[in-house]
Amino acid sequence: MLAVVNGAVVKGTAVDLTSWNPRDARNSFAGTTVEAIVLEVPHGRDELRPGARTGVWCATKLATDAGGWRQINRAGNPMMWPIFWPDDTDFSDPASTRQPSEDVAAFGGTIADRVAKVVAATGTSADPAGYGRTVAGQLLPDVLPYVIGTPASFGFATRNGRTRADNAPEAMMSLVTNMAVPSGLTPATTEAQRTDQFPSRTGVSTRGRGTDCRPPSPFARPLASTHVTY
Repeated sequence: MLAVVNGAVVKGTAVDLTSWNPRDARNSFAGTTVEAIVLEVPHGRDELRPGARTGVWCATKLATDAGGWRQINRAGNPMMWPIFWPDDTDFSDPASTRQPSEDVAAFGGTIADRVAKVVAATGTSADPAGYGRTVAGQLLPDVLPYVIGTPASFGFATRNGRTRADNAPEAMMSLVTNMAVPSGLTPATTEAQRTDQFPSRTGVSTRGRGTDCRPPSPFARPLASTHVTY
């Protein structure tokens, strides 16, 4: 399904889901071990008062020989790379190294044009150019919006943070194509892997890299770092 959608977006052709049957959907991440960085941010700062609007994004950076850090990838809204830059598997696209403040000027027109072409070819908008600009305006700058103290949800009604039960790929592909793109997966698919506790984790392994919680040696220098900005 993703290949059909991102192929149409990149080529500007109609989205043809006739070969996709949602009843055949399977969770491709089932049984996968995922390493995650979990942050608990207190509300002590005035900037994080209830009702404050935030935009969250993170950047992955590699250590350089000169002693600094070089950004190689980033993430804000889910599915941006799989939909708009599916061939950027080595993160060589300039979008990987930009700051969100540069997004609108750098590729706002590109996003709007790609969305306009795919909805025009699919026939899902009477004003493809206008719809393309609207989508670009919602997705850029590429940060995940969240209003402090409100229920998180990334779906059709709103994009306000994201919970582990949200079907973000379905919401994003439907937004970009202006049509229903049913994945066939529901929150019940991963119900056993979710918990109300923080951090949300189940079946945590005590083996392997990333599970050692001891303070690092002051002489050790990481090869990669992930920075989160809000």
